[in-house]
Amino acid sequence: MATATVPMAQINVRIERPSKEAGDEALARAGLTPSQVVRELWQNLADQESPEDAIALTERRVHEATAVREPSPIEGRLFALDRMYDRFDRFGETWGLDLSALPDDSEEDLRASVRSEKQAARAYGDTL
Repeated sequence: MATATVPMAQINVRIERPSKEAGDEALARAGLTPSQVVRELWQNLADQESPEDAIALTERRVHEATAVREPSPIEGRLFALDRMYDRFDRFGETWGLDLSALPDDSEEDLRASVRSEKQAARAYGDTL
């Protein structure tokens, strides 16, 4: 039995970096990704009679999803590690420091490991 594939689309949004980072942190603490929340909202917009109803339904479903599930310990550690490296990079940018000259050869390996573990964690719980 052949299954039909649904064509995918991409949404690109410009947002101020501090707002994005704060929003990503809040969603990560709740065990959600921005993509999950946007997919839920867009599906609700397609299904509901009004944008207000779609937003209310999305808010209710996000609340239900986050009320039941706390981030796993690995998700918390990965998030903290990733946030630390991002802040370290911004520190270097702010002060005009060339942090690439530091003798830590393992940073990129560690970042790659964090990214793969984050992807695995998200794939495991990628539904609202």
